[in-house]
Amino acid sequence: MCIIKASQKYFISLQKDYVSPKSLMIVIWILCLNIYQSFPLEVIDFEMGSLVYEAYAEEEKLPYAAGVCVNEAGKMIKAGRISEAIELLESFSSKAKDVSGEKAIQKGYSHYYIDYMLGNALMMLEENSSSKSGSGHGENKTLKKSSGQAYKKNSKDDFTPFLKKASQYYNNAVKKRADLAPAWLNLARCQYTLGDMENAGKAFIKGYEASAKADRKAMHLYYGAICFFQCGDSKNQKKASEVFGKLLSRHPSDITLEWIESYVSILFATGEKKKAIKYLETLAQKTSGKRQRQWQEMLLYQYLEHKMEKRSLAYAKTLTRDNPVEPMWWRTLLHIYLDRNDYKQALNALIIYGFLAPLTNEEQDLMENLYLSLGIPFDSRG
Repeated sequence: MCIIKASQKYFISLQKDYVSPKSLMIVIWILCLNIYQSFPLEVIDFEMGSLVYEAYAEEEKLPYAAGVCVNEAGKMIKAGRISEAIELLESFSSKAKDVSGEKAIQKGYSHYYIDYMLGNALMMLEENSSSKSGSGHGENKTLKKSSGQAYKKNSKDDFTPFLKKASQYYNNAVKKRADLAPAWLNLARCQYTLGDMENAGKAFIKGYEASAKADRKAMHLYYGAICFFQCGDSKNQKKASEVFGKLLSRHPSDITLEWIESYVSILFATGEKKKAIKYLETLAQKTSGKRQRQWQEMLLYQYLEHKMEKRSLAYAKTLTRDNPVEPMWWRTLLHIYLDRNDYKQALNALIIYGFLAPLTNEEQDLMENLYLSLGIPFDSRG
């Protein structure tokens, strides 16, 4: 089964404000979250062991002929003869065309497990070929099919034919047995690799729902949400938000900071910025270093954007206490006090800011106006 790790990138830009010294009004600089629609999911593992085959074969009690075929194909796969296993399974499956539907079911020619195993074998062949340039375990670069055709790489690193064929077999398997969770999840992996993000997202959700409750994994909902988000259109981004909501309610203890960051990006993409505030608060508190500062900036801006005056003032004060040598926090506090017409506190913040960073001409004019408005003599010579 594939295990995919999702990762994402955030880029934060700062647009500085212009201070009008005459009106003492401000324009708070705007902190923008540039959300990249691409969250590269990195495939870090993909295992199809014989125990998976044997467990399902035993549970299903395959027809005798199908069981013999599956066991023989399993031995070939263990020995690294994956191409031969695929030929054997396809040859067995093709016999369904020459007999009645009842006979095909009786013999197991059309059994879902044959399709499932073929999908697995093709995925393993793709894995071996991509990691060993087509020579994994003695496999040839061309895989002959029982029909006389062949699966060939389109180029040195293009294994699309393997993946497309595997997807077809997995689709056949889930049509015959809709609760076959491993087939859904492997189908999702194929579709993701092929760039079919919407169907990959659907397959991840199907795989999650088809799993026994005790076996349902939070990561599959997460992967589904990220695949929907990668589609880039508003409909699928909304779907990503809905899936993430389900993830949060069903698996609260499994949520990582990385996942919360993804959710914030999704909420911004869907215009649910106010809903994102509680998660920004978590990120601003629990991250560290440069990343923490970015989330602190974002959180403070959201407080300001949503007119949460008490929170923005309290948080700006907290930031100046926690990191008193950071000019940005004093500058923000200055602007908050100006908005509140609290010129005395604004002047205090501006004076401290001036010790930490050189003042622009506009800021020097602002300081003079603040002194004058408070009736305090101002010496322009400093």
